[in-house]
Amino acid sequence: MSVSRGFLVSLLLCLLGPAVALAQPVGPEFLVGAGTAPRVASDASGNFVVVWQASNYGGPLFGRRYYSDGNPLGDEFRVDTYTGLPGRQRVPRVASDASGNVIVVWESDHTGLFNVYGQQYDSAGNPLGGNFQVNTYTGVYGSPAVASDASGNFVVVWVSFQYGPGNLNIMGQRYNSGGNPLSGEFRVNTYTSYLSNSPTVASDAKGNFVVVWERHLVGDDIDFFGQRYDSGGNPLGGEFVVIAHENGINVRHPSVASEPSGNFVVVWQGDYGFNDEGIFGQRYDSSGNPLGVNFRVNTYTTFQQQTPAVASDASGNFVVVWRSPVDEWGNNGVFGQRFSAACEASVQVKGDVHAPGSTLPVRIHIAHKRPETVTVPWGLSLIDPEGRVVAERITEPHTFEPGDVVDVKVALPLPKDLEGGTYTLRLGVNGMAGTEGATTTFQVMRAE
Repeated sequence: MSVSRGFLVSLLLCLLGPAVALAQPVGPEFLVGAGTAPRVASDASGNFVVVWQASNYGGPLFGRRYYSDGNPLGDEFRVDTYTGLPGRQRVPRVASDASGNVIVVWESDHTGLFNVYGQQYDSAGNPLGGNFQVNTYTGVYGSPAVASDASGNFVVVWVSFQYGPGNLNIMGQRYNSGGNPLSGEFRVNTYTSYLSNSPTVASDAKGNFVVVWERHLVGDDIDFFGQRYDSGGNPLGGEFVVIAHENGINVRHPSVASEPSGNFVVVWQGDYGFNDEGIFGQRYDSSGNPLGVNFRVNTYTTFQQQTPAVASDASGNFVVVWRSPVDEWGNNGVFGQRFSAACEASVQVKGDVHAPGSTLPVRIHIAHKRPETVTVPWGLSLIDPEGRVVAERITEPHTFEPGDVVDVKVALPLPKDLEGGTYTLRLGVNGMAGTEGATTTFQVMRAE
């Protein structure tokens, strides 16, 4: 059976334990509906809703709700209620609170000018009121984004011509969980000499939120800026630079996700040179301070990697997805990479079999990914087949700043009187959240 412009969804169960755990598919791909430009949002229980537009041109907007196991939770439903022509309903975006109440926003020109509209739903999928216009200044450009806190309060951001033709700015409007505006529209960007575009927004559990957007400079140069707000809509500090073109990267398509504590991560598409567009990211703590340096997401670099999106769970683990060609004919696939926000530790021994009295080549990796600075000792313990510690090596306490990584090779002398058998080498890390260390095994064989 073929379905015109249909799209499939693959449901993944993310195993959020050790960083080496892989995301495992839960059942096969399933058909959601006929259309394009899908977006998805999940509640605290894993139930989720998908929204999409009927065609690349726009047209009706649809949605469908699902249980956490992927079974449909009701039928497909129409989001926009405008049925006249002409009119384009497009760029749907969706957010959910912890209980499953949903807000969908989109842009439409059914009045002759593009404006931003919204529709709320309760956790049972019932519409709460009708479609409503978000912007009060008519004739905006659109390109909306939306984020919800755990209680259902939400914020919408969009691009507007409000301050004159050719003067694109990022505007926002906050709402309570009942859909009532909280104060008036506000401008996000404070610097107005250049065009601002492509806003993205994320909220933490308490309603503090961060907006990230593109600022178009002379020529094709683009910088990314961000602005943090408290739950009352008050700016927290001023604009901050996420990434600047002076760093040698042409950047575009930002996406931001926040964890409940307010730490957040921004990802984007960057170009180091011809045919080398990759996906990059930067983590921040809840005060807006960078955690470490920006990092590359994709490991496959043969073709261009484009249009990333990011989502975070309650523990700060996050997943990035993006588009990339899968062959030289331009056929595209969707790829993903999971990241653990917990600290990591691993230990490796080079070689499987070693003799008593020899030197054991060991590689140690410790990564501190939490926002606080910690000072912790780490050490190696050699454990014999009977479970007894027969040798140890303890270091002086090491201070880890957020994002710090220790990746070193050490030599551990083996006692000369070791009996043959399977030995365990344990890396112990004391006082670092998210890890207590790691172990590996190797064989000791005595000469005949």
